Amino acid sequence: MKNILKLILGDQHEREVKRLQPIVDEINELYEEYHELSEEELKGKTDEFKAYIAEQTDPIEEEIRE
Repeated sequence: MKNILKLILGDQHEREVKRLQPIVDEINELYEEYHELSEEELKGKTDEFKAYIAEQTDPIEEEIRE
């Protein structure tokens, strides 16, 4: 009975790999995109990330100050 369920559902490892695969694929795509950038372009991306984070956290910071 266990073997039949294992064949149908897969084992825990297989389910975990299936769950994480989309995240791994996304990371690999980002790696390809950023791997090609020069040092100066990467520094520019850092500034973009900082601006994005500041934009996203401003409402939360305002709420904390109140």
